[in-house]
Formats: sequence, structure tokens, C-alpha cells
Amino acid sequence: MALDYNLVTDIRHREGFEKGFEKGFNDGFSKGYKKHTRLVVKNLLSQTELKPEQIATVAGVALEVVEKLKGDLKKQKGAKVKK
Repeated sequence: MALDYNLVTDIRHREGFEKGFEKGFNDGFSKGYKKHTRLVVKNLLSQTELKPEQIATVAGVALEVVEKLKGDLKKQKGAKVKK
């Protein structure tokens, strides 16, 4: 029994479309989430009475903490893979 060329092409096209749609949705969601997070942080900072220098210091410390957490997560993932 031979496969219908149009059917096979249609299935491949549909799979490609679904993958592309999923990637586009994930990318769009990620960008929207980041934008929303930035707005929330900006609004919170505008409600505080911190000077710009103090905000910069807080942001610097926060970045250091985030980098440390990322490193710790990579170590944990690496330890799990080695087992």
C-alpha cells in the first residue's frame, strides 16, 4: 500500500506549523512576562523613597544573588546528571 504524497506533505506541514506556533507562543509569552515584570518592578521602585544611587546599589546586589542562584542550580543539575 503506497502512501499518498499529499497526505504525507500535509502531515509534515502541520507538524512544522504546530512546532512553529508553539515556539512563537512560548517566545511571545516570555517577552510579555518579562515586560510585565519590568513594569511591576518599575512601579514598586517609583513608590519607594530611594535615591537613584540606592536603587542602583540594590539592583547590583540583586544581580549578584541571581548569578549565585544560577550557579547553584547548574551545580545541582550537574550533580544529578553524574549519578
